[in-house]
Amino acid sequence: MYTYIVVDDEPLTRKGILKKLESFAGDISCIGEASNGEEGLTLVKNVHPDIIITDMNMPGTDGGMFLVNIRDILPDIPIIVISGYKDFEYAHKAIEYNACKYILKPFPKEEIHQAMNIAIRSIEEHKKNADYIIKISEEQESIKYEYDVQTLKSLLLGYQSGIGRFHSTKFITLHRESRIYYMLLLYSDHVLPAATMQDFITENDMNYFCIYVPNLQNESLGALLLSFEEQHENRIQPYVRNISHSLIQYFADQDIALRIGISSAGQSLELSHIAYREACDALNSTTHADNEHYFFYSGTEPQIRPITWSMEEIFLFRVETAEKDAVNKLICSLFDEYAKDTTLTLRDMKYYCLHLINQGRQILNDYIKVNSSVDSNNAKTILENIFSFDELQNYVTLFFSNIRNMLEKNNKYASSDVVDQIMMYTEKKYYNDLNLDFLSSLFYLNRSYISHLFKKNTGLTYSSYLTQLRISKAIELLEKTDKKPYQIAKAVGYDNSKYFFRIFKKETGYTPEEYRETHRAPLS
Repeated sequence: MYTYIVVDDEPLTRKGILKKLESFAGDISCIGEASNGEEGLTLVKNVHPDIIITDMNMPGTDGGMFLVNIRDILPDIPIIVISGYKDFEYAHKAIEYNACKYILKPFPKEEIHQAMNIAIRSIEEHKKNADYIIKISEEQESIKYEYDVQTLKSLLLGYQSGIGRFHSTKFITLHRESRIYYMLLLYSDHVLPAATMQDFITENDMNYFCIYVPNLQNESLGALLLSFEEQHENRIQPYVRNISHSLIQYFADQDIALRIGISSAGQSLELSHIAYREACDALNSTTHADNEHYFFYSGTEPQIRPITWSMEEIFLFRVETAEKDAVNKLICSLFDEYAKDTTLTLRDMKYYCLHLINQGRQILNDYIKVNSSVDSNNAKTILENIFSFDELQNYVTLFFSNIRNMLEKNNKYASSDVVDQIMMYTEKKYYNDLNLDFLSSLFYLNRSYISHLFKKNTGLTYSSYLTQLRISKAIELLEKTDKKPYQIAKAVGYDNSKYFFRIFKKETGYTPEEYRETHRAPLS
């Protein structure tokens, strides 16, 4: 329904207008009458009509002055002007102040009906234009906001170092001086729905102080930036803790397990990458003993604890010989073994898994030439964005499964001659601690049987063969490098350099220094 008022000093004219509009086809209602411009202005301010019908010639504040005052406060309201005088000045005034229709008295109802239709179309057109402008403004603000989110994402991930400036109203509002920022890094083993995150923000009335950045590297990772007034600093950390707890519970209700790493307080969005790294460090510092699902950055430089896995060489051999079940079981045993160590951090495990992956790359490179540096960087990036032991195990299992598939049909150990296989392995790994017990576990054969078979096929004991191989490698290093004899001893598998010197002299008749002096070719 549209509402209107009538401003005219003649009561009969006002009643006549109302009478003529009773039969108007549209849904309209008169909500007030006034006898002059001053009363009309007051009435407008009190009842807020959609349309005004006014006479021009009235005592006191006439229609001309009334138009001036109305346009000051309601520049777009439709005004129908009526007058009993064919006076150009009145008509000119009506045109000047954008009256939608000028009617001369006396007039038939059809003319006032036509004027009312023009007024209603004017309202609807104006509303349509206003809605369009609002829609365009909202779309522009949305585009600016998404652009700013991408800018913030680039800052977080270290792709750019400076902001320049933000464009959306929300970012400009939050990017002010005297603000404190916290970064909450949200991680799930599954897809982290941005819509669910936005629902949480809306339901908890947090839109005015937080920004969510989805899909950091993958769909399981998102960042929630919280911005606070600096004077509230003492109350912020407990509040951040409550938000984290609520987030975890909210997502749990959606059957999504969430882990949150929380940065220290920051003073500038330009330092968002530091906050992101701190939040990553907080998640990487978790252990199997942690019962909480949110973790604050400790403020200390993380230290890597080395892992020594007794089954590493056997595992890598199983990878190279494409033994699917054995590889998977060994990966499970690795993670099960270190799950019992409640001091081992996720960071430690990721570091060791990257080492295993690089070893796997080297094995693959023996068969298929690959860009190992690029592949290693890709694996490192993937591991950097994994924040649970379970997903880390899944990724390592998948990685070595892919390598096994590539090596399955053409690995070097496909020969049926086990002695050839042992010699091939020894040629590659002579610098390791090799013995018959280790070989028996590697090749699924009895120790005594390996010893008998090797001596029968080569005429040498395995120990003698290994010694000869190591000494030959040492001779190569003496002839072709400037390495010290003790360095060469370690390089060919002897931790005890004195023992190496004794073995070397027994095999060659020279000490390592003597051999180098007598056999090394002169430098050109």
